[in-house]
Amino acid sequence: MGDHPHLPRCRYDLFFVRMEPKPVIMDATATSLDFEGALIRLEEVVARLEKGDLPLEESLAAFEEGMNLSRHCQHRLDAAEQRIEELVAAHAKE
Repeated sequence: MGDHPHLPRCRYDLFFVRMEPKPVIMDATATSLDFEGALIRLEEVVARLEKGDLPLEESLAAFEEGMNLSRHCQHRLDAAEQRIEELVAAHAKE
Protein backbone atom coordinates (compact mmCIF):
# COMPACT_ATOMS: atom_id res chain seq x y z
CA MET A 1 0.00 0.00 0.00
CA GLY A 2 1.20 3.47 -0.78
CA ASP A 3 1.22 6.28 1.69
CA HIS A 4 -2.00 8.20 2.07
CA PRO A 5 -1.34 11.93 1.54
CA HIS A 6 -3.37 13.04 4.57
CA LEU A 7 -2.40 10.39 7.14
CA PRO A 8 0.97 9.43 8.59
CA ARG A 9 2.08 5.94 7.59
CA CYS A 10 1.33 4.38 10.99
CA ARG A 11 -2.19 5.88 11.06
CA TYR A 12 -2.82 4.71 7.49
CA ASP A 13 -2.21 1.10 8.52
CA LEU A 14 -4.53 1.48 11.51
CA PHE A 15 -7.20 3.07 9.33
CA PHE A 16 -7.61 -0.13 7.32
CA VAL A 17 -7.72 -2.58 10.23
CA ARG A 18 -10.94 -4.55 9.86
CA MET A 19 -13.17 -4.17 12.85
CA GLU A 20 -16.10 -6.42 13.59
CA PRO A 21 -19.23 -4.27 13.35
CA LYS A 22 -21.65 -4.26 16.24
CA PRO A 23 -24.81 -6.27 15.65
CA VAL A 24 -27.25 -4.58 13.31
CA ILE A 25 -30.94 -4.47 14.08
CA MET A 26 -32.50 -5.73 10.87
CA ASP A 27 -36.06 -5.06 9.73
CA ALA A 28 -37.49 -8.07 11.58
CA THR A 29 -35.96 -7.00 14.88
CA ALA A 30 -36.78 -3.32 14.38
CA THR A 31 -40.41 -4.16 13.73
CA SER A 32 -40.59 -6.15 16.96
CA LEU A 33 -39.78 -2.98 18.94
CA ASP A 34 -42.50 -0.63 20.06
CA PHE A 35 -42.29 2.96 18.84
CA GLU A 36 -40.56 4.27 21.95
CA GLY A 37 -37.99 1.45 21.97
CA ALA A 38 -37.20 1.96 18.29
CA LEU A 39 -36.88 5.72 18.79
CA ILE A 40 -34.48 5.28 21.72
CA ARG A 41 -32.36 2.85 19.69
CA LEU A 42 -32.42 5.25 16.72
CA GLU A 43 -31.16 8.07 18.95
CA GLU A 44 -28.33 5.81 20.13
CA VAL A 45 -27.37 4.95 16.55
CA VAL A 46 -27.42 8.61 15.51
CA ALA A 47 -25.22 9.56 18.47
CA ARG A 48 -22.68 6.88 17.49
CA LEU A 49 -22.63 8.13 13.90
CA GLU A 50 -22.34 11.78 14.91
CA LYS A 51 -19.25 11.06 16.99
CA GLY A 52 -17.52 10.33 13.69
CA ASP A 53 -15.06 7.79 15.07
CA LEU A 54 -16.54 4.57 13.67
CA PRO A 55 -14.68 2.58 11.03
CA LEU A 56 -16.28 2.61 7.59
CA GLU A 57 -17.90 -0.83 7.79
CA GLU A 58 -19.31 -0.13 11.24
CA SER A 59 -20.59 3.26 10.03
CA LEU A 60 -22.37 1.60 7.12
CA ALA A 61 -23.90 -1.03 9.41
CA ALA A 62 -25.04 1.66 11.85
CA PHE A 63 -26.47 3.75 9.00
CA GLU A 64 -28.41 0.74 7.71
CA GLU A 65 -29.73 0.03 11.19
CA GLY A 66 -30.74 3.68 11.56
CA MET A 67 -32.60 3.64 8.25
CA ASN A 68 -34.47 0.47 9.28
CA LEU A 69 -35.39 2.02 12.61
CA SER A 70 -36.42 5.29 11.01
CA ARG A 71 -38.64 3.47 8.53
CA HIS A 72 -40.20 1.45 11.36
CA CYS A 73 -40.89 4.59 13.42
CA GLN A 74 -42.47 6.31 10.42
CA HIS A 75 -44.75 3.30 9.80
CA ARG A 76 -45.81 3.32 13.45
CA LEU A 77 -46.54 7.06 13.30
CA ASP A 78 -48.52 6.63 10.07
CA ALA A 79 -50.58 3.85 11.68
CA ALA A 80 -51.26 6.01 14.75
CA GLU A 81 -52.32 8.94 12.56
CA GLN A 82 -54.67 6.71 10.58
CA ARG A 83 -56.19 5.34 13.78
CA ILE A 84 -56.76 8.87 15.10
CA GLU A 85 -58.46 9.88 11.85
CA GLU A 86 -60.71 6.80 12.09
CA LEU A 87 -61.63 7.63 15.68
CA VAL A 88 -62.42 11.26 14.83
CA ALA A 89 -64.51 10.21 11.84
CA ALA A 90 -66.42 7.66 13.93
CA HIS A 91 -67.06 10.26 16.63
CA ALA A 92 -68.29 12.78 14.05
CA LYS A 93 -70.92 10.29 12.85
CA GLU A 94 -72.42 9.99 16.33
